[in-house]
Amino acid sequence: MSSSAADFKEYLFGPWKIAADEVFVTSPHAFAFVNLKPVVPGHVLVSPKRVVARFAELSPEEVADLWCLTQRVGTAVEPHFGCTSLTLAIQDGPQAGQTVPHVHVHVLPRRAGDFANNDEIYDAIDAASKEAQASHTDGSGEKLDLDKERKARFFKEKRYLMLEFPSLGTTNPPQHIAEIGCGCGSALLPVLQANPTCRVTGCDISPTALRLLGRAAEQAGVDSSRICTFVLDAASRSDACSSSGGSGGSGSENETDRSRTSSSGGAGSSSSSSSSSSPLAGLGADSCLLVFTLSALAPEDQPALLAHAYAALRPGGLLLFRDYGLYDMAQLRFPGTQLLGDCLYRRSEGTLAYFFSTQAIASLAQAAGFETVECEYARVQLRNRKNGAAMRRVFVHAVFRKPSDASAGAVSPAA
Repeated sequence: MSSSAADFKEYLFGPWKIAADEVFVTSPHAFAFVNLKPVVPGHVLVSPKRVVARFAELSPEEVADLWCLTQRVGTAVEPHFGCTSLTLAIQDGPQAGQTVPHVHVHVLPRRAGDFANNDEIYDAIDAASKEAQASHTDGSGEKLDLDKERKARFFKEKRYLMLEFPSLGTTNPPQHIAEIGCGCGSALLPVLQANPTCRVTGCDISPTALRLLGRAAEQAGVDSSRICTFVLDAASRSDACSSSGGSGGSGSENETDRSRTSSSGGAGSSSSSSSSSSPLAGLGADSCLLVFTLSALAPEDQPALLAHAYAALRPGGLLLFRDYGLYDMAQLRFPGTQLLGDCLYRRSEGTLAYFFSTQAIASLAQAAGFETVECEYARVQLRNRKNGAAMRRVFVHAVFRKPSDASAGAVSPAA
């Protein structure tokens, strides 16, 4: 019977500690976790739970279990990342390129043309392993904190949002700010730090991301009573939602308010069935952030997310929107083979990317019951520090308001 990652507070990968919430599957003798330095999208590692440097030191039971788990992981990541083959590799000993003295199997989803010469992938694995090893020590050879390395990799805090949306800094009265698709907190954490009186509610489809948000907030010294998080599939029209955080008064208070408003049909509830059935109905947020989330959904799923946002806001509340704009550099770089439909592309790792015109997002918001406050393109020119190349980015910046009289209900998304 497989054990759960939740049964352990942390795992060891050689001398390094791996937090349990970064381990995505386990078996009796092995565990699989995300690679800090992936060579290709979906590149993960599988290791025995016992710290053993060489493959020959594993027991027969550990060998069998290691390869059984590797098979399970490989059959999952290959289709998930839209690939057709796998590379499975072990660097057994220092002369073979092993940099961490703990047996581990590299699982790499492969597709045609990902390397000009197929065997180059082994050089790439070797280089990435050495880079990861170097990043774990400073110049004096002292070990660095892997949590800081992971934070640097996954948390690029969106501090610019405080300038783009000044209402986030309002302290009197204290603000209740929600975000749908909050991930690890790259938008909410800067808000919590810059606005000491606000409280936030974050929703995301990933429980792991929400746990990382909680850890990051704790490390930043943010009072946990100011944060409430929920697991939510933003594209779902179902009212299923589970709480995954929010200790303290604000979390329980939110639950009470939500139940009371939904049952009484009072202020903050939408007249449409799509909004009133949302798990966020009656949340009563002053603002709801939607930052680079809507573009990850197919067009037919986007109205459902906007219905959730409408439900989360109090009458007069603001939807703060920022996402990829039409003719952004990222869109122009997509090959034609990855175009799925009008302005919709599939990235190499399998996720979607939609590029909005101001007219398109304004129409979607209006159909959901919002009033347009502002909606414009934000054009930014950056310069690559390494090669000096200009990078022209195009985003859509918009603010929409839920009507103050709450009489304009959201239109139910098409089934």
